[in-house]
Amino acid sequence: MLDIKFVRENPEAVKENIRKKFQNAKLPLVDEAIALDAERREAISEGEALKAERNKLSKANGPLYGKLKKCTDEAEKAALQAQIDANNAAVKADADRMAQMEEKKEHAEAALNKIMMVNPVSPGVLKQMPTKKDKIFRKCLEVPVFGTLVYHMVVSRAAINNEFIENFAFDPFHPLRDLQDAYYEAAHKGGCYAKNVYANKISKYMNIDITRALKEIDNSLYIVEGEAENNGEATVEAYQNINPSVETVTLNETKHFPQVEDPEHFLEQVGIFF
Repeated sequence: MLDIKFVRENPEAVKENIRKKFQNAKLPLVDEAIALDAERREAISEGEALKAERNKLSKANGPLYGKLKKCTDEAEKAALQAQIDANNAAVKADADRMAQMEEKKEHAEAALNKIMMVNPVSPGVLKQMPTKKDKIFRKCLEVPVFGTLVYHMVVSRAAINNEFIENFAFDPFHPLRDLQDAYYEAAHKGGCYAKNVYANKISKYMNIDITRALKEIDNSLYIVEGEAENNGEATVEAYQNINPSVETVTLNETKHFPQVEDPEHFLEQVGIFF
């Protein structure tokens, strides 16, 4: 998940990353998130200014009440009372405006804090910790020549093509060639770092148990599932068993990349949720 500050300061970098994943339907969401963040920050800033002004006016009424009690001149008393009434009216107006700003801030925060997951990894899988076999396999992958040979076999074009046909693409006769190319290119960038990432992922060193956090989280959670995603129904059920408030939707005729295979309906779901 990207920090909103990073999105605000690097919108083009975020958009470029989205384009590289062939998820252009998501591009408008970057500007929407930035606009919501600006709305939230503006509401906070104005709310704090109104609070300071309200406190200033409330304090100003103290000495005026003191003068009013001691005053004997009717004209001066009327002027003091008018000033007190004006301050009280301003305080009430500020309080009303502060309530509006608080509502505006909460609306923006609620939208920004919503979480949408697309074919997420099952919580049960994320619980798994490295076994002795996993640790041995990771050590083998770290061996300079042998490990590199195994890695290049795993991320060869033929292997990636088979992975897309078997696990990623809904239609095996149209296995998302552009996305395959992106996968292949990413797998061969960064020298040994790509191999190290693969070794840690496949050996479960990157897993983390999210069960407790999922139970306690109060963000709105929404899962978009591909109709033919492997173990998709079981994964959704696992999330809902942990947190019954999780909402879900299934996009027909899609598998692991519904945002690529059916961008129109995917974006429609994004609009409904956000």
